Amino acid sequence: MTIRPPQSTPLIAALEQLGPHDHLCSIYESQPEHFAVAISFIRIGLDRGEKCVYIADDGTLGGVREDLQAKGIDVDRAVASHSLVSTTKERAYLKRGSFDLDWMFCFWKEATELAMSEGFSALRAIDETEWVLRGTLGLERWMEYESRLTHSLSQSNCVAVRARVDHQSAI
Repeated sequence: MTIRPPQSTPLIAALEQLGPHDHLCSIYESQPEHFAVAISFIRIGLDRGEKCVYIADDGTLGGVREDLQAKGIDVDRAVASHSLVSTTKERAYLKRGSFDLDWMFCFWKEATELAMSEGFSALRAIDETEWVLRGTLGLERWMEYESRLTHSLSQSNCVAVRARVDHQSAI
């Protein structure tokens, strides 16, 4: 399903250490830097037989698919086998029109249980969270969510990376 990169890097080695129950929040200086990490994270999950979910920010879903394909991931095959699912923040975080903490924890639990029932070894999720900084919801609600998420994921067979591009450090 994927083509292995020619050599391992410290970043790939670190991503390979992540497993179920882990939650990592990362801030990147550019979108290409984020995609490099996201693609490696997804590649590792697909190679391990995990179901991979990518929650994209506004307008980036097409670019994610193209970058995955360009880096040797057979996106069509992964999507057809349900091992790769991509969605947007509106369909994940804002599905009910607003951000609901309790609903999100149910979402992660149910998504993990579904992945396991489908025969995957775990759920691997990566999402872009730059939209939080644009005021879609109160930052205090997001901070509460992040503080409770680590505990919630420790109860399930899920590994997650939350990503945000820091435009201030790129200036």
